[in-house]
Amino acid sequence: MERLETLRQARSSGYTESLQESMERYRSDLHRIPEIDFDVYRTHAYIKRQLETFGYDIESVAGTGIVAYKEGMDPRSFAFRADMDALQIQEAPQEGMSEHEGFMHACGHDGHMAIVLAFARFLSELELKRSVTLIFQPAEETAGGARHFIEADVLERYNVEAMFGFHLYPEIEEGKIGVRKGLLMGQDGEFDIHIEGMNAHGAQPHRGNDAILAAAQLITQYQTLPGRSVAKEHAAVLNVGTLRAGDARNVIGKDAYLEGSIRTFNHSDFETLERSMRRIDAGIEHAFDVKVTSDIRALYPPLINDADLYESIVPVFSEFEVEPLPPLLLAEDFAYFSQHVPSFFFMLGSRNAQEGFIHPLHSSRFDFTPQALGNGLGALIRIGEHLGLY
Repeated sequence: MERLETLRQARSSGYTESLQESMERYRSDLHRIPEIDFDVYRTHAYIKRQLETFGYDIESVAGTGIVAYKEGMDPRSFAFRADMDALQIQEAPQEGMSEHEGFMHACGHDGHMAIVLAFARFLSELELKRSVTLIFQPAEETAGGARHFIEADVLERYNVEAMFGFHLYPEIEEGKIGVRKGLLMGQDGEFDIHIEGMNAHGAQPHRGNDAILAAAQLITQYQTLPGRSVAKEHAAVLNVGTLRAGDARNVIGKDAYLEGSIRTFNHSDFETLERSMRRIDAGIEHAFDVKVTSDIRALYPPLINDADLYESIVPVFSEFEVEPLPPLLLAEDFAYFSQHVPSFFFMLGSRNAQEGFIHPLHSSRFDFTPQALGNGLGALIRIGEHLGLY
């Protein structure tokens, strides 16, 4: 990073902060204003203001998404993506924490935006040989915001030949770049279950149909499915994340509501789990005399790194930086981009035990060091140089 920062400073004109200082400020500002889904209005305004300062052509997509474009000598472009949305999590008390009660950047998207903004500033000072498209995308955590950029023909209209993305990742050490050719992340889905029984006095359970007991049995049976319905050489996860049920301690519960998620490495296994879940639902209905209504939805497809692009990009990093990864049962809506153009997605190591940054993604204590930001920016600069952007 030191060599690249020296290169940037030598080309700088008119900026009083170094790239690293600017990037840390972007991250700090964005961390304080976490927003979710497509409702990232303050985040949108902040990013748009910075990009306008850098002189980019800007288009809004999906309301709060942003495409920033800088034309090079060749109109064909390479695209780099950052996700914008946060999570509905109450942040653990710390300095510089979220100003939005109950919301937090617990997945590092503030860092992703800061890195791509700093990369945008770096590129703004250069004469580009190839065009560049920077995508700031909302609703990665919820509604698959990437699809809206696909549907808006962004990749076609900006002549995108290849797409690049990354994610801060506390499961590998800071300074490492996690990579995998081909399948990197799995398919995900989600489900909502409503079990409807009949109330009765808690002392007279035979007069009611207990939705809570039915829910307990349904959850227990669901948990057998990944190990019994999916081939052992594959992997799958079925998780019930919420259960809401009952009205009072001495009443047989009439309603139970469950929410959960499914992860597989291919769509066939997802369909197998869905069929098995519906068979269990039918059995629970008969066994407990309740009604089970289920909504099971397939969401993001598997994320596939293009083999040729992988072979081209990975040598950019030293053997000491590269961390080979197994397929991950995480999910990323960047996968929608990878279905349309050759794509390369990497994991940016952020684990730093010495600083106490060991907490997982989606934790109320998730955090990372400024050096992790610098490593991310350095990776993009080296990739851009390798691609012949400048």
